[in-house]
Amino acid sequence: MNTVLDDMTRHADVAADMLKALAHPARLLVLCHLVDAGELAAGELGVRAGLSQSAMSQHLAKLREQGLVETHRQGTVVRYRIADANAARLLALIHELYCHNEVKP
Repeated sequence: MNTVLDDMTRHADVAADMLKALAHPARLLVLCHLVDAGELAAGELGVRAGLSQSAMSQHLAKLREQGLVETHRQGTVVRYRIADANAARLLALIHELYCHNEVKP
């Protein structure tokens, strides 16, 4: 078996899964807020993204499931941050290109 081809296929599958998670506008917005802030509580993320608690919970669950965010407790508050280094690099680029006042099509 061709290990290079196998590796490329495996990496393509991983990248496709990550891009699927990023493909929803609300999840992408949540991640862009995390790029800006570093880490935020779920409630603050919901306020910034304009999402209900229920919607925020569902999107954070999907992002956790994909390994894109991780949590830690600070007292009674659960805080979120970007967990995946590759996702952080991609999100930093997306943030640079699209999350500023002047967006070029």
